[in-house]
Amino acid sequence: MATEKSDIDLIPERLKILGISLVSEWDVLTFVYRHGTSLGNAAQIARFIGYDSAATAAALHTLDARGLIERSRVSQGIRMYQLSASLEDSRHSCLLKLVNLAQDRAGRLLVIKNLKIAPPSAASGEWRFGSGLKGNEYGQF
Repeated sequence: MATEKSDIDLIPERLKILGISLVSEWDVLTFVYRHGTSLGNAAQIARFIGYDSAATAAALHTLDARGLIERSRVSQGIRMYQLSASLEDSRHSCLLKLVNLAQDRAGRLLVIKNLKIAPPSAASGEWRFGSGLKGNEYGQF
């Protein structure tokens, strides 16, 4: 008799379906999701979520390449970012379930526990986390 998996048990599978493997990718995706259409550049978004510009630019590029977000061409140093309108129903459902789960601190911790932390930026040599927190490679502060 098969038992149904809980939302918590499905976190790794849903992240894999979305193609999300880094905490920075998750944080940038949830920023774009929660803000709808955003105008800006990687440096501006980085300041809002507490990452350096390089990590944010890399996450934006990855999310665009995986079809999760859409970004316009650069115009006067800014782009328009939004959740992809062509996101398949199954991927959109995975995103909604993860975002709903991660609405509070406990849920966010459950999601990010399944993700890797980006390597240190070349400029600072420090491990960076969302909300401006810094720690070592194991997430210890």
